[in-house]
Amino acid sequence: MAVLSQRGRLLVAEPLFERGGSRLSITRQASGGARVGDLVLVGSGKRGARVVRLLGRPDVARDVLEALMLDRGLRRAFPRAVELEADESAAAVPQRADDRRRDLTGLATFTIDPVTARDFDDAISAQREGDAIRVWVHIADVSAFVPAARWTSRPTGAAPACMCRAP
Repeated sequence: MAVLSQRGRLLVAEPLFERGGSRLSITRQASGGARVGDLVLVGSGKRGARVVRLLGRPDVARDVLEALMLDRGLRRAFPRAVELEADESAAAVPQRADDRRRDLTGLATFTIDPVTARDFDDAISAQREGDAIRVWVHIADVSAFVPAARWTSRPTGAAPACMCRAP
């Protein structure tokens, strides 16, 4: 992960997460259309460094989080079996007359549980509302919606801390 800068006639990929990491020179042909100031994934090959993927801007939180996930080897998607079970569980949630829950699945949500947690059931998200920012605190009661025998409840089906999906 790097941010592109200009050094004379060269584009230089400056590491984003590594302190003291090596800068890499990139030719215009190898830039993949990325420009100075862009956040990029850089690869190397026989012909030197090249931009593999344009991730966005380093001043946009969503782009930096995407870069951090790639840098740490985290996936953005769950295995298909987990997605199917989550959809089934969400469809089976009983609606009560006094139910004040809101569907916030469209918000980017991140767990805030400690690394040692076994259940990632506490999360936050934020949403701009005019000049203000609303912070949502999510506390999931997973056991109320996912039976213990389900694939998603097994430790091997547990997702990394930065990924969450709740009905």
